Amino acid sequence: MRGLDLTRADGRCGIKSLLAEIERLSPGAILANRWLVYTECDLCELRIRADVKRIARERGSGFVLWGRATTCRRMGCPGRVTFWVRPHGASGDVAMT
Repeated sequence: MRGLDLTRADGRCGIKSLLAEIERLSPGAILANRWLVYTECDLCELRIRADVKRIARERGSGFVLWGRATTCRRMGCPGRVTFWVRPHGASGDVAMT
């Protein structure tokens, strides 16, 4: 898989194509691009790095994180976490919702 070209992602069309590309990314592709993925709890705001290698191993290389949520890892917190990705060259993080 070739890396994503974010140099043209500064206009509306570029952002839409970037988001469409991110939606299709599997953990294997995220690892290949060496992007940071983290989770953030909607209740306690705990932010931790996601173990993408473990996700790929347990869920399969074709599993897609986009639109997924899981329980917070903080003891006693009933919150749900959102996955976030930080693509190289992007001006900010992207919520994978």
